[in-house]
Amino acid sequence: MYTAAVLQPESADVLKQAMQDAIDLENRGFECVTPQGEPLPHHMTINLGPFDSTVNKPELLGKPAILWIDSLWWCETIGACAARVDRAYSEGELINSINDNKHITICLKPPAKAFHSNKIFDGGKMIILKQPLTLMADIQEVK
Repeated sequence: MYTAAVLQPESADVLKQAMQDAIDLENRGFECVTPQGEPLPHHMTINLGPFDSTVNKPELLGKPAILWIDSLWWCETIGACAARVDRAYSEGELINSINDNKHITICLKPPAKAFHSNKIFDGGKMIILKQPLTLMADIQEVK
């Protein structure tokens, strides 16, 4: 189980298209699914396990969230693409995350796993977006 800002389907599609417009995913061997076949992009991790009220206010669970994406990242060696979340809010409150770099895994190159994207900011390639993407999500506990 983990707690996350889970992207609404339309926002997941916007993010996937932005990454495809930035680099040719298919010709680079990236896939928008996890090794278990779950679709990506899916979420920004908030914390591992059930909602943690020491990380965020308890009232945020179950609420909608807005995430601002300022850059896209990828790394052939790690086998991951991700979007950096510049800031995330719900109910006017900043959403905190256990990750030093808030992000959303967009796609993977087999055999990479989604958690490998945590290392992408240490040497991955970056594209700064001219206009930040605004994505909609919902704060949930995911089993």
